[in-house]
Amino acid sequence: MKYDENIVMVIDDDPFMGNLLKGMLRVIGFEQILLHTSPSNALSIIIKTKIDLVLCDYEMPIVTGLQLIKIIRGLDKERCLAVALSNRSVPAVVVTAHASQQIITSAMNAGATGVLVKPTSVKALKDKIDGIFLKSMQNT
Repeated sequence: MKYDENIVMVIDDDPFMGNLLKGMLRVIGFEQILLHTSPSNALSIIIKTKIDLVLCDYEMPIVTGLQLIKIIRGLDKERCLAVALSNRSVPAVVVTAHASQQIITSAMNAGATGVLVKPTSVKALKDKIDGIFLKSMQNT
């Protein structure tokens, strides 16, 4: 699949991990990658910019990855923002070092499209993204 026209947002409070994911996404073929270490800054962009894929860390201070996804989906009633309608259903993958079934279930219940366990590889990331985009194409 070609991803050069898709916009991806990576949100990770660890700049090293964020840049690592950004590099992997470039290898896969993404050219438009927005990298944020702050979920609040990321949300300010998501409110007004169409995003095709979100990769967010599970464990971040202040706003966790699960809280971020709930806000995007409009499920967080305390912090329901005017997220662009086109982004309410954006594919969102939680990236975590914790591979427990409880974390995976929590992520899916929060509205995540998938979970990717760290450390990861370019192949695992590409397989996850390909699966998400193929499923999305089949549903349209």
